[in-house]
Amino acid sequence: MPADLRIRPAGSDDLPALLRLFRGFMDYLGDPSPPDAELAGAITPVFSDARAEILIAEDAAGLPVGYAHLRYYHSVWMAGPECFLEDIFVFEERREKGIGRVMLEAIFARARARGCRRLRLDTNEGNTRGSHLYEATGFACTRDSYDGSRQLYYTKYLAETDA
Repeated sequence: MPADLRIRPAGSDDLPALLRLFRGFMDYLGDPSPPDAELAGAITPVFSDARAEILIAEDAAGLPVGYAHLRYYHSVWMAGPECFLEDIFVFEERREKGIGRVMLEAIFARARARGCRRLRLDTNEGNTRGSHLYEATGFACTRDSYDGSRQLYYTKYLAETDA
């Protein structure tokens, strides 16, 4: 475990590092990266949103090695706050060194401090390395079915003209 890892909330001064981290995640996924100005415009509102935060992980030299994007909201089913882990990413060359585990422990602590009773995420079933990490830190995929059927995760992108 990297004892010298520092995990903290990111702020506007961290934007250059976050651009590299987000771009690294997009490259890992094989998604095209938008121009820096567009990506910065998507990241910047999180700094002032009380319902979201970006954590940045830095090594002993202060170099960014990973980030996590968290969203907080009220859950009727939990009768209180809940946290959704939107993204967690560690640069490929820094993986398998315990950074993700330390980041998740920091995420758990931050969610608990906000009164969250549950933390959720979704991942691709082909992400076996991520799934192993999540399960090793206490996540469970126990409701993959309901009433005999598989749970499905749907997405619809909304255009301004959709009714």
